[in-house]
Amino acid sequence: MANLKPKLKYRVVKGYNPLTRGTCMRPQITDRETYYLDHLVKFAIDNGFVRGKFHDMKGALNGFIECIQYLSLNGKAVSLNDWLRVHAELTGTVGEGMQLTDENELRVRIQALKELKTSIDNFSWTNVSETGNMPKIDALMYVGASAAGEIKKSEAIIATGRNLVFNSELGDSVTVSWIDGEETKSATISPIESDYSHMKFDWPAALSEVPDGSELTFAFHLHGGIEGGAAYDATKSVILISAE
Repeated sequence: MANLKPKLKYRVVKGYNPLTRGTCMRPQITDRETYYLDHLVKFAIDNGFVRGKFHDMKGALNGFIECIQYLSLNGKAVSLNDWLRVHAELTGTVGEGMQLTDENELRVRIQALKELKTSIDNFSWTNVSETGNMPKIDALMYVGASAAGEIKKSEAIIATGRNLVFNSELGDSVTVSWIDGEETKSATISPIESDYSHMKFDWPAALSEVPDGSELTFAFHLHGGIEGGAAYDATKSVILISAE
């Protein structure tokens, strides 16, 4: 096999740290493909891990797995290359009579006997995390709409996406612009609700006289809720439709 670095993707997600009882940022490998038996046998043959015909190798591996299952369910422990240990254990507790009951179960466990640690330098990594605090508008519509892309006069407006926390004290703003004849007009609006994934506006009175069918462009200027943080911009266009 060619001595190339495996190419892996990861993303960073917000998680919970039980030691500090606070949030933390954790890297997670993405695009984990599951190798079922047929795929595993084919990969092993194609890459020289085993030699033989596909159905012979599949039959042998299937029988090997069934053997491990049989031994485990008969109270035996199986050690595989001093790497994995397969064994059965009882779950639950017993009372003063020290007898098993229906509340107890026999469960087969797989335990790693040694951790397969290696340096991240042995891999080629691609970070596919969402970009920092940059806002992204997935959909913009009026409340009650069945699809995005339109807002209706006199109806509340909702934007969905990510990093949509709004704080005017940080300099956040939302501006709506449209073309009236040969002139571009605009109005600044403020949401009545906002969090990471959505922003909601009452119907802006400044848009009441905008002609039906006009294209409205919403420009979001946000800091991600971080004081002193960088400002990011995002835009989304929709069509204004009549209230009737």
